[in-house]
Amino acid sequence: MMCGGCAARVKTVLSSDDRVETAAVNMVTETAAVRLRRSDGGGDEAAVVGEDLARWLTECGFPSKRRVSAGGVGENVRKWREMAEKEELLRRSRNGVAFAWTLVALCCWSHASHLLHSIGIHSAHGGQHISDI
Repeated sequence: MMCGGCAARVKTVLSSDDRVETAAVNMVTETAAVRLRRSDGGGDEAAVVGEDLARWLTECGFPSKRRVSAGGVGENVRKWREMAEKEELLRRSRNGVAFAWTLVALCCWSHASHLLHSIGIHSAHGGQHISDI
């Protein structure tokens, strides 16, 4: 993965599989974690799904292989919670950036209207000025 777009695409590919409940992608470590939907399959089902997903990602242009976590369930849960918290922080950060750019646009419009007004263009004002009457 070379950029955030790649990470987003990997997450989309993983999430599009009906067996995947949620997916989280870490661009820095170039890893992904998936939570599978509950099923009646045996214990080996997770390994099969992991291999299928890795093969599908490779076919989509993201060379992948299934990684077996040696940390155990507790470690996996901790990592999953950390990724979920980071994803929430990222979502809030995006909202803050959108709000900031909205403020930037409003400020730029305000300054532009003052500049236009100073050179005699009164397009921002709908009516006549008292001094024009």
